[in-house]
Amino acid sequence: MGKVKNQHYVPRSYLKYFANKKNKTYQIYVYDKENDKFFPSNIEGVASSRFFYDFPELKEIKEDLMKEMDEITAHEKIAELGEIDEQLVEKHFSELEGEFQGLLNNLRSRFKLCPNPEESLAINLLEKFKLSHHLIFQLMRTRDFRDTYLDMEQRFTQYLVDEFAKKDIPDYKLGSFQVERNERYDSLTHASFIFSDSLPELALTLNKHIWFIGINRSNTPFYTSDNPVVRYPHKNEPFISNSGIASQGIEIAFPINEELIIIIRERSFF
Repeated sequence: MGKVKNQHYVPRSYLKYFANKKNKTYQIYVYDKENDKFFPSNIEGVASSRFFYDFPELKEIKEDLMKEMDEITAHEKIAELGEIDEQLVEKHFSELEGEFQGLLNNLRSRFKLCPNPEESLAINLLEKFKLSHHLIFQLMRTRDFRDTYLDMEQRFTQYLVDEFAKKDIPDYKLGSFQVERNERYDSLTHASFIFSDSLPELALTLNKHIWFIGINRSNTPFYTSDNPVVRYPHKNEPFISNSGIASQGIEIAFPINEELIIIIRERSFF
């Protein structure tokens, strides 16, 4: 089986609910906010990037280890690595997407089949629990999240370098030693955070919030983006963003088609 080249960080099974079906393809209108342009596109080509989740090839890792370490230590590290599945993350998300699609389809079908949806149970406890994990994954798996996380990690590492250098060098100027990131390992660093212990904790936090389904009765349909899990902080404080999943006053929105949107609100504030 060949490699998956074009890897989506927003599932196509989700994007098709915001698209028009033309023959056997789904066309979606894209707005490029950086260039202020909009254009139609097949969902195959949006919210995706070539080999986005792939780990570096083993031979590239070996080359880097041989450059950075003495020969004996490098060979020991290479032996520990064993075999690496470069597309492990892509395969993992592909397996998850079936359940995610099924959960969202249940919500859409319940709305369509119910004569008075405003007076009905929108989502049950098991669906809420499962969707908590899927929404955290969706939040973390995007390009925007990766870029933000890597930038924060680099800034923090630079801070540590400067702090240690100041202790040993009295006249040290901040930034004299520059931290440089090897972009070859961006996907690996991103994956190490996605699959860390933080994800289950964040999902449990999300599960404790107040959940409901919003219904769009206007003439303007909901739209989505390449960052479909949207956070809005209602508590404003100086120097604090309050935009974290657990922040007091956080509101999280995730449209599931042009008519329906999952809205999640932090319990103590709301």
